[in-house]
Parts: sequence; C-alpha cells; structure tokens
Amino acid sequence: MASGPRSGSLNPAAKEFVPQVASRPSASGVSEDCAVPRANGTPGRRRSASRRSHVFLTNHAALDQLLVSPDASSISAVTFGAGFHVRDEHLRKLADAIGPQLRSLRLGDTDTGDGVFVTDAAVKHVAAKCHGLEELALEACVGVTDAGFSAVLNSLSSLRELHLTGHDRSSGMLTCKGLSPLIHGGALPNLRQLYITDQIAVKFETVQRLIRRRKDLQVLAGETDGDSAAWGAVLQQMGRSYGDGLYGNMCCGGRMR
Repeated sequence: MASGPRSGSLNPAAKEFVPQVASRPSASGVSEDCAVPRANGTPGRRRSASRRSHVFLTNHAALDQLLVSPDASSISAVTFGAGFHVRDEHLRKLADAIGPQLRSLRLGDTDTGDGVFVTDAAVKHVAAKCHGLEELALEACVGVTDAGFSAVLNSLSSLRELHLTGHDRSSGMLTCKGLSPLIHGGALPNLRQLYITDQIAVKFETVQRLIRRRKDLQVLAGETDGDSAAWGAVLQQMGRSYGDGLYGNMCCGGRMR
C-alpha cells in the first residue's frame, strides 16, 4: 500500500512526488512486501528487499526538488511521467544524485513520443552510475543507438527487464549488431524480458536466433500500431488487427511468429 506524503519534504508543486512505498510483484512473481510461505503454509521470513520507494515525476520542478530532499536517500525506483519531456541533463542529474541505489528507472512514452530527446550520452552515463538497476525502460528513445545499448549490456549485469523502443511514427536506431552480445556473448545473464519494438533495423531472423539461444528470455519485437481512428480504418481495410506487426515469444500465447 502507498504511504502518504511526508510533511515538509517537498514544495506544494511537487508534493505528489514524495516517495510512494508500494507493494509490487518482483520479476519472480513474489510480492516484494510479503512473507514467503513455508511448505506447511505458515508465514516464513520476509525477503530482504521487502519495500521499494517509488517516485513518479511529471515536471522538472519536482525532479529538482526531489534531488535535494532528505527523502532522496530512500528512493530506489523512478518513473518519469509521459509529459515530462526527458532530456539528457535530467538523467545525468538523477544518476549523479541517487544512481547507485536505483533498482528501477522508467522513462518515455510510445503514445506521446516522450523520450525522443534522450541520446547515447545519457544512457552511457546511467549505465556508468546505476550499476544496481534491475529494470530499465527507455521507451520511444529513437536517438539511442547500438553504442548506448552496448553500454547497458556491458555495465548493468543485474538487469532482469530491459526496454529500448522506438514508437509508431519513428523507428529507433538499434540494429542486429547491437543484439549480438546477447546472442553470442552471454551479456546480461539475469535478463528475463526484452522489449525492442519499433526498431526497423532489427530483423525477424535475428530475434529468432536470440530466442533460441536464450531459452529463459522473453522478447517482444516488431512494429506497434498508431492509436488514431484513421489508422484503425487503414488496418481494417488491409484485413489486419492491432498488434499484427508484433512478434517474439512474449505474444501469441508464448509462440514465436
């Protein structure tokens, strides 16, 4: 359950962004704020990482105030809202201030295109400062290339979930070469979910090889659809449905198509 704001920790414009302590499923499906039951059904010991302080940011003032707040030392998960318009400098500030303690970082939005101004430089900085990340979502980050992706692969060995996507109006810049360390080099051994949609240079055959090589990895790739009524009419005329351009082993009931 979320806790309420602590009085006096943030200014009124940013008060909704005081850390929210939330129970949420971990990648293994076990709630982070629950006791693990013994075989006889009685409560067991609590997991060590039982509570996560999660902050949602929707404006620049909230970020600036957060970074000087006493609560900053308790934050391990940050989500930039869809209207934040994230730039490299925002990620550098965050990584410099609380990077080592971050376990989850999410930004960008494929509907609004927020994330398009993020570049390799910021991703490399995050990779260098935030070694404990387990979840990294870079949505609609069409300016991030193989170089930024490589920095993530080389530095964030604890990652279990990774998103690097474009959006339905503009492709990202990831290529098949960028995926090679995952296929042949054993990069990110703990990775369980990979989202690489709207990356036009990533080919179906390469994703197939990745899935065959990494049996414990779920991948979603391919092209997403616009949400406009006009695009819906186009799909109908073509005899297609929303989601037909997606493939991998994370859709179609686990079947790769």
